[in-house]
Amino acid sequence: MTKISFLSKSVLAGSFLAGSLFSSAPANAAESLVSVQTKVDRPILSANGGRQDVVIQLKVGGGKIVSPEKRPPLNVAVVLDRSSSMKGKKLQQAKTATHSVIEKLGPNDNFSLISYSDEARVMVPSEPIGNRKKFLRRQVDRLNASGYTALYAGVEMGGEQVEEWASENKISRVILLSDGQANRGPTSHSEISQLGVKLAKKGISVTTIGLGDGFNEQLMAALANASDANYYYVADVEDLDEIFRSELGELQSIVARDLKIKIELPKGVSPIRLIGSDVPVSENLVTLDFNTLSSEQQRNFLLQCTVDPKQANLASTLADVQVTYATADGAATKEANNSPLLVTTNDNEEIAAAAEDKEIRAQAIVFENRARLTQAVAQNDKGDTFASRQILDQQSAVVGKALAAAPASSKPALREELNLLRKAKSQIESTSGLKKRERKSILNRLNWQKSGKDIK
Repeated sequence: MTKISFLSKSVLAGSFLAGSLFSSAPANAAESLVSVQTKVDRPILSANGGRQDVVIQLKVGGGKIVSPEKRPPLNVAVVLDRSSSMKGKKLQQAKTATHSVIEKLGPNDNFSLISYSDEARVMVPSEPIGNRKKFLRRQVDRLNASGYTALYAGVEMGGEQVEEWASENKISRVILLSDGQANRGPTSHSEISQLGVKLAKKGISVTTIGLGDGFNEQLMAALANASDANYYYVADVEDLDEIFRSELGELQSIVARDLKIKIELPKGVSPIRLIGSDVPVSENLVTLDFNTLSSEQQRNFLLQCTVDPKQANLASTLADVQVTYATADGAATKEANNSPLLVTTNDNEEIAAAAEDKEIRAQAIVFENRARLTQAVAQNDKGDTFASRQILDQQSAVVGKALAAAPASSKPALREELNLLRKAKSQIESTSGLKKRERKSILNRLNWQKSGKDIK
């Protein structure tokens, strides 16, 4: 269990001024399946002030895989949209990408293929790959495009194929590719989101890949988020093969499952929000759950809190962070530990200000900006371009000010956010309005942030 603690001001302030304290992982971290690092943006608080804001950075990382050949078998269903809009190059690239999945799977991995247009169809029932790769590629090549988009039925059927072979020692995933709107069978956001929730309860995650500019990104993102899988926006059909390879590589390197994070806060410390996320916070507890963590993958979260040093017991913890997880094969449950993160108070406010970690502050600005950009998109969708422009102007001022004060390492990320804001405003002010591609790109960034993963 991580303990983020206060120390009295008798601790030498100079030890903080050399750089913000990052709680170190155990000596055997290289051998750990999961590492936890906690860091606070203000390691020294003013002893004279009242409540003060702090941002706790939490990083959960996956260790290196020592024996890749011992990975758990995969249980994968590829669900392909073959509606009429996929004719030509789109469907051909989808087939090529599916071929690459088949080639990279091992003989003990399960594979199934479902296609859908007016209705869903099982092209290849789920079975271990064995020596059937040539046969499977031929089945993929049989696909032709026509008809409408029965997306719900396709995902549901993919889930059924995976569920038949699901077990605690297999990694189960449905991979959905679509370029259009769901227009056959259940089509509402709530119905399809609930399908994701239903599958997640069975241990099945649904990765969604939206191709081009015609698909419903909110629906595709919600389906992925419901089961803690990935959502990709692919603007260029040529990128499809790489996206499939990336997804399969992540699945083949999973080191931990069923991760649960509990952040408990004592008296005098109150959570405000998980920055850029819609995860709820209670009076003294924040919980995060996610299904998988891959080798050398890192999930990064920022928790904003208020601290009253006069109410908080300086001998107690600022927060207790507990991370539990199951091994990739589901054989054991473990707890990830790391050393205490130390926080102190000082009467000298200049010393307290000098100790601030500007990189975490800049990261908080980036996370918040993505959430505000999404709000601007929502206002534009409603036809309220005035409110949308107002948000973009406010954020441009905030990000611009942060950029001027940021350390060199944080400037590129802030410049990118500022460019996004300016581009979005320019498009909204034009006669054509915010372009579909830009809109999807903005929402894609926010969805990766919510998962704590790097944007892809």
